Amino acid sequence: MKERIDQLKELVEKLNSRTKKIIIIGVAALIVGAVIIALILNNQPYETLFTGLDRRRHSRLPRSCRRTALTLSMTVIRRFW
Repeated sequence: MKERIDQLKELVEKLNSRTKKIIIIGVAALIVGAVIIALILNNQPYETLFTGLDRRRHSRLPRSCRRTALTLSMTVIRRFW
């Protein structure tokens, strides 16, 4: 491991300052681009689907959603097959 670090240090020392700057700018642009893409892909606007539910209906909601999702997925499967 130490040998690898020493080799990397030697390589960096051999590079001229222009090349070092280009590498630093490239790595920084890559990191900024990755952060921007992650933020764009994770931006999902959420909306309230149900309001004013009492405790009994609130507890039934996950089961109902699973049933609906299963019905929707079976409909999609039937259409494609």
